[in-house]
Amino acid sequence: MPTLKERLYDRLESELGYTQEELIALSKATLADNLDPFLYTDADVFVEEFHKLVLDDSEDLIIIDTDFDADGINSANVLAAAFDLFGLPFAVYIPSMEDGYGLSPKAVDDMEKQFGKIKAIVTADNGTFASGVAYARQKGIKVLVTDHHTGKKENQVTAEAVINPNREGDTYPFKGNAGAHVALKMMQAYAMRYTKDKLPLLDRLHVFAGIADVSDVMPIRDENHTTVKYAIEELNKLKKGCYVNTPYPIYNRVFQGLHLLLVALQQDLDRKNRAKKKRPEPLPSDEKLISYHISPALNAPRRIHDSPYEAFVLFLANDEKIRQEACQKIIAMNTLKSQWRDTVLADIDNMKNNVILINAKHGVAGLVAPRLLDHSEEPSVVFTTQDTSKPIGLYKDGLPDDERISASARSRTMGLDKMIEHIQTHYPTYGLEGGGHTGAAGFSIKTEHFPWFIEAWNKSYHELLKDYPLAQKDKGFHIILEKGNQDNYYLWEKLTQKTYDDILSFLSEIETFKPFGKDFNPVLKASILIQPTDQRLDFWKTVKIKKGPLNAITFNEELATTIRQAKEPLLVTGDLVLNRWQGNTSLQLQMTHLETPKL
Repeated sequence: MPTLKERLYDRLESELGYTQEELIALSKATLADNLDPFLYTDADVFVEEFHKLVLDDSEDLIIIDTDFDADGINSANVLAAAFDLFGLPFAVYIPSMEDGYGLSPKAVDDMEKQFGKIKAIVTADNGTFASGVAYARQKGIKVLVTDHHTGKKENQVTAEAVINPNREGDTYPFKGNAGAHVALKMMQAYAMRYTKDKLPLLDRLHVFAGIADVSDVMPIRDENHTTVKYAIEELNKLKKGCYVNTPYPIYNRVFQGLHLLLVALQQDLDRKNRAKKKRPEPLPSDEKLISYHISPALNAPRRIHDSPYEAFVLFLANDEKIRQEACQKIIAMNTLKSQWRDTVLADIDNMKNNVILINAKHGVAGLVAPRLLDHSEEPSVVFTTQDTSKPIGLYKDGLPDDERISASARSRTMGLDKMIEHIQTHYPTYGLEGGGHTGAAGFSIKTEHFPWFIEAWNKSYHELLKDYPLAQKDKGFHIILEKGNQDNYYLWEKLTQKTYDDILSFLSEIETFKPFGKDFNPVLKASILIQPTDQRLDFWKTVKIKKGPLNAITFNEELATTIRQAKEPLLVTGDLVLNRWQGNTSLQLQMTHLETPKL
């Protein structure tokens, strides 16, 4: 009979798709193990076209054009730093949510007004399906695209080069790079061929690619895992000071900006803890540093006033005082956008409605949509309108006067690219425009169709499930801590001190495989049978149960009430986590819901 730990590793392989040996190898991988950038389709074309720009000694500028989110901001950091290394004349165009996603004809005209003569535009995190590409080329401006978004082949642009692992026909083995990651790999490709001495400095820019991979909710697998791991190591160094000092001022500046942000985030956390009379705590040292702190802060300006201006200034402005002021504004806006989010959430009476219209800045939609998704397996969509005469919250007065309304969407169970294409094909009158990734998207529709869009969206989801059914695991990463007969889905193991110790050892081992994230998040579920007579400690909104060596706690007020009032045994499920306190590590079950075994 295999040991409990062996059976847990068997379930982990089913959960993640990696054997124990493969996980160990992944944890030891370095940036040198990442894929060759020349595996991108047309990488050679891009490198040669880019080399022409390097050889062009005219003073006409190359414009960097990215997206307005955290991936786009980090894409700008990568390209600006790389262009500085290569000695290119360039400027960075700051996009606006008001103008919509992607290089547009308006953006091209704005670039010419701001910067004068332009010889080329290099995009990152956008461009594959952008209307402004053809417009720019008609004006004699070369366009080199680096991107990672999906879309229809017939809508793909023609440019001097298009690099996108997700465009139809691309043969790159891994499809999960964020936009900043794709941009960096193309800068590496150029250096590999023409200026190898710059490769060590380009390697350092993986800290920005790693931030982008986490921020854009890319799968933290394969080379993304290696890149994010490197990024976290570098971020923890940058907390202590900016160690980068090269002859390249813009290259140095992006790292200095990152250090400023980390210091400001720690100071803000300290202030908040003092206000709550809590003990000081350091910023996380793992992937949560990015997902819970860096990414929300970088996205805050656009959520407040539709522009990432302060984030671009933080990293790229020449004046250090201006960069410090921008950093403080980012921290203030980060707090404000959370307040706006909470105001909207408090006004939603039914969180299971997965398609809603709110009265708020469009940037708030991206904060509310994931919360809706937590309450429904069906993809969530949050549309926005901005009526300053009405309070922030759920829009309750019919339809707004806007011709179109924009939305942020989130999904864990169906690719949003498929959903969008299905709506465009079967409901063309809705005028849906936009796109995104499998799990996150942004689009707009004609306002008059909103009432019917709700039904069409959910109908499309269920129709697509027939063609793309959800994967059903034969083995669950789930243990029931009671004596029982083993079955294909659950592990059954009576809770003893040895069981507790084995699970504690197992979770400690798999923690060495961090960073975790999308498609690589081994959360061990566990269920316990709570008896009305079990030792219980009640707090304000929580309940803590003592089951032998295991402490189980819930922060779910509804579940806490159910446990308190139970007259019969309850099978309760939650996440088994490592709880560290005052130098000790223990096993804790964070209870989330009642369980019905799949027997």
